[in-house]
Amino acid sequence: MLPTPEQAVQALAKHLDDDSADEQVVAAAQAGHDMVTRHLGAAADRVPDAIGVLAVVEAGAAVYYRRTARNGIATFGNGEVIPMRISKDPMSTVYPILAPYATPGISR
Repeated sequence: MLPTPEQAVQALAKHLDDDSADEQVVAAAQAGHDMVTRHLGAAADRVPDAIGVLAVVEAGAAVYYRRTARNGIATFGNGEVIPMRISKDPMSTVYPILAPYATPGISR
């Protein structure tokens, strides 16, 4: 089962070592929760709790860190530029985590 939006904010804030009242953390957690929920659809109930939290936190962290990624290059807290590409799709690390639980797509 996926975490509630409130639990997603708490888990992401802990992962980022940031304040759960920070509106950027809240927005990123909500976005991560929404993306994972939409990806799984009805299969969301079959996901184990730990996997659901991990997926939402990974997606939320990707959204959160995109705000500091100029031209796709990450910059961290101290302003140091580290040559690390940020994926264009915040769900790219989440898809493999959720693959065993997601319903396969059917094309028309």
